[in-house]
This record gives sequence, C-alpha cells and structure tokens, in this order.
Amino acid sequence: MNSTQFTSRYSFGLLVLLGAVFFATPASAQETYFAVPDGIAMNRILPAIRFGAEYKSSDLDQHKYYARTQTVDAYGEFAFNENVSIAGYLPWTRKKETNIKSHTRFDNLGLGVHGALPGSTFIPVAGLDLTLPTGSEKVGIGSKRIFNIEPYAGLAFHDGIFSITGLAKYNTQSNRRFREDPEKQDDFERTWLANVGLGLNFEVTDLLLEYQYRYTYDPDPKRKSIHTIAPGLNLKVDHFIFSFSVPCALSKQREFDYGVILRAGMRF
Repeated sequence: MNSTQFTSRYSFGLLVLLGAVFFATPASAQETYFAVPDGIAMNRILPAIRFGAEYKSSDLDQHKYYARTQTVDAYGEFAFNENVSIAGYLPWTRKKETNIKSHTRFDNLGLGVHGALPGSTFIPVAGLDLTLPTGSEKVGIGSKRIFNIEPYAGLAFHDGIFSITGLAKYNTQSNRRFREDPEKQDDFERTWLANVGLGLNFEVTDLLLEYQYRYTYDPDPKRKSIHTIAPGLNLKVDHFIFSFSVPCALSKQREFDYGVILRAGMRF
C-alpha cells in the first residue's frame, strides 16, 4: 500500500469519526467555545459559522531571484453544532517573479471538514482539508491535475485568558488515479507539519504567536525543512473580527522571507 492510498483510507476513517462526533452533545457554552482565539496564519480549528475575506502577501528575495505572491480569497464555514463544520475558500492569486511576466488567476479551491469536542479546558480537534485542482501549472499558480489531501489532529487548551493549541498534519499530493505518473512528471510531494499557537484572549483583542514546522520528505530532490513564526492580532467588535499577522521565515530553507495577512470577517 503506497502512502497516498494509506492517506485516503485514513481520511475516510477520520470522516467516519467526525460523523460520530456530530451527534455528540457538548456540555460547553459560548464562553468555552470562543475561549480559543481564531488562528490567522495557521488553522482556525474550532467549528463555527464564519465568513469573510482575506488578503495575503509574501515576498522571497534570493539575490538574483525575487518573487511576490498576493492572494485574495473569500471564505465561508458552516457549523452544524459546536462539534462539526464544513468550510471552503476561493482564492484569486497574482504571482510576480524575476524576468517572468506576472500572472493572475484562480488558485486551487479549498474545502474542509472540521471537528472538535469542546466542554472542558482540553478540546480534542481533528479534520480533513482538501485543495482541488482549479489552478494552472503553466503560470505557477496551483494545478489543474494535482490536488492535496491533508488530515490533521490536535488538542487545544485554555485557562482564563491563556490558550495553547497544537496540531499534527500530514499533507500529500495526489491525482484522479491516486498514483504517481512519471510520464506527466507527477511526483507527489509528501509533507509533515506541526503547528503550535499561543494566545491571550481579551474581551476586545486576541494576541497570538503562531509557529509552524514543515518537513517535506518526498520526493528526495524537494526535501526541505522549514520553520515559520507569525505574531498576530485579532480585533473583536460584536460578531466582527479583524485580523492582522506577519509570518516570518526562521530557517535558511524557506518558501518566503516574510508576509502580511489581513482578514475581515464575522463569526457566530
């Protein structure tokens, strides 16, 4: 069994588990539910009704090579209860590189199923995220053949104004046949990710510090180990949330040097 088939079976099992969680009745109330701030650079892990828009910009400067990627996306999430939600986002990306004409087009569409068991200071979470091949390899924005499967699991803890979240994620590329195709140069990238988020949750603001470790181990020529940190801020006005984050690369191997994330949305 190859790793893509394993991931597909694992993802199916995870969906069954989330279906079972859907029928659980949590003891938590709104106070517990929003005690963990929304992530900005990383995952929004607790199911909720959300919608809004987001702007992301990142720059990479490697002496003779420079790249800037800018993305605007609309996102939405519908929670059936405090346990399970479905989510999606539609990104529009502009990419500019040294000596290459800039391109703008739709990027890969994202879909997800998210689950949690709130009710105490410790909240188990799990989910499955997908990116669909609605982009284009030709211009270097997404793909029209390759999609990504990303199951994850983790734990959130909150006590008073303090919260910490940790996630382990596995991301693999795949195609419609769920197998690599050397003739089309479909060598699937496989990546382990670890996310940690620290939060201080005040009445009007959330202060966040998010960290991600990303290890791509297959195929060998693309093997890399990337560390990223992202301080951020949520401003909360009734159901409105305005967010700002500045992701920065910590390692020599990197996909960008620094970035900016701006988000405006509503959460219920």
